[in-house]
Amino acid sequence: MDRRAFFRNTAGLGLSLAAPGLSPLPAATAEPYDRGLPDMLGAWLAKHLNGLAAEWDKKRLAIRTPAQIEARNRFVRQKVVEMIGGLPERTPLSPKIVKVTERPGYRIENLMFQSRPDFWVTGNLRLPTKVWYWMLRLAWLTGQASQRACRDEFQQRMHAVADRLGGLERDTLVVSHAGMMVYLSRELRQRGFVGPKLSVAEHARAYVYTRE
Repeated sequence: MDRRAFFRNTAGLGLSLAAPGLSPLPAATAEPYDRGLPDMLGAWLAKHLNGLAAEWDKKRLAIRTPAQIEARNRFVRQKVVEMIGGLPERTPLSPKIVKVTERPGYRIENLMFQSRPDFWVTGNLRLPTKVWYWMLRLAWLTGQASQRACRDEFQQRMHAVADRLGGLERDTLVVSHAGMMVYLSRELRQRGFVGPKLSVAEHARAYVYTRE
């Protein structure tokens, strides 16, 4: 049923109800309106989106160089950020370790951090003990944010100890941890002392440094 037929039938029905002397119209035998006229909005959207999809397929097929790929990636990232309303501002995570549980061969840390200001997320981190050890050493050596303050304070102490040793005129015995000895060795050699260059120090071993 098209629109003209629909209007004619509905208008005739109104006249027959208003004028009792007129003969009633025969019952409509055509298919219902919703079947004869499907959802026009949905059909238009599907046609429009399919057209856009075909257009973008052509543009993607035209990409031939790495520069074109990078430009396409930048465009897609920009559009995605626009569609989600922009990226949230970077804020400190402020991680906190709530509880530590040592188990045979592995370690569990219950921690929490702020994904957004005052929006805390909790979780459990489980790793073998050896992995924890190497992760801590790596964070220390690379100056990761979680270790930066502690590392800076440690290096300041090593500077102070080396300066004090440099000002002494007598032989001095320094007892320290092997890891601290590596840093102290570096500071002493930078101040003109002669002694072994250490990358890894051994425990319970004496190292002699003399001033030229």
